Amino acid sequence: FVTMENVDRCLGRWPKPLKMLLFTRKVVIPPIWDTVRGSFQESCSFYQINVEQEELLTAFGVDSSKLPKVVALTADSRYVHDGGATNSQISGFILRVQSSQ
Repeated sequence: FVTMENVDRCLGRWPKPLKMLLFTRKVVIPPIWDTVRGSFQESCSFYQINVEQEELLTAFGVDSSKLPKVVALTADSRYVHDGGATNSQISGFILRVQSSQ
């Protein structure tokens, strides 16, 4: 989980070209997030941010009433997934972001 205390350490480096952030109310990693991570672990870094991290939600422009929300970060851009939370919908979002790079 990313918190205000570790945000710089987690998100300040770019070991992979794409960072995927899941903003959620859940306190455990959702199975769908594990599935998507397994499919894209070579090209993306995956992080989870809990709704209690209000400062991070604000910093990324995420409305806590509209969770879950997936945000993709590249070195110079931010993309927000406004679609559904299925494996195919999130995977399609990641593929679209990757193809735009």
